Amino acid sequence: MTGAVALAAGITVLVVLVLSGSGRAWRVALVAPFWAGALGILQARGHT
Repeated sequence: MTGAVALAAGITVLVVLVLSGSGRAWRVALVAPFWAGALGILQARGHT
């Protein structure tokens, strides 16, 4: 569940940054929520 929330938050922030025309450097910061979300989903699928 936490992984899906992190991915949803990352996607929401990405859409806001793209629509506002922010620079590429600001979008690089989204690596953290996408990484955390993917890790959470992988752990949930692996039952760890």
